[in-house]
Amino acid sequence: FNGADNCFTDVTITTASITCFVCPTLTLNSPAPQIICEGTGFNFNVTGTTNDPIRFIYFTSPVADPYTASGGTTLANSIAPVETAPGSGIYAASLAGGAPCYDGPALPGPGTYYVYAIFATPPAVPSCRPATDIVLTVNPRPAATLSMACTPDRANIELGVNIRSEEHTSELQS
Repeated sequence: FNGADNCFTDVTITTASITCFVCPTLTLNSPAPQIICEGTGFNFNVTGTTNDPIRFIYFTSPVADPYTASGGTTLANSIAPVETAPGSGIYAASLAGGAPCYDGPALPGPGTYYVYAIFATPPAVPSCRPATDIVLTVNPRPAATLSMACTPDRANIELGVNIRSEEHTSELQS
């Protein structure tokens, strides 16, 4: 507004383009929950909207914020995601635990574990720190026993299998 002649004057204003920050995402693509036997493998697959490295960490109970919670054990610290298709902006990362080429820490044994996929370097904005989790139940290995008893007129063979602490015994006689 020009006060000298009481008229409005048009003015052109040029602004620079602004790129707005968008929080990254992480999505679990593995079946959940997973139940495995002790000593066998597991596989976690996640996709995200950034190629920032992924960290897989487990806890023995659920946590509110895996970025800041204490007591977790890292399974893999920096898995580099790969773009799923050129120009898609969607990146995938996988952890195949227990596989022959896996060199991370082993799970401590049978139990329930809460495995989280988070960014290896937490985003600067705390409200933009996505995480996805999967419940992994590790059952004890089945145990089998075999015993034989012979008498002059027959042989008894007893086979016992212990699965999840339930005793199943079969007896074969010949």
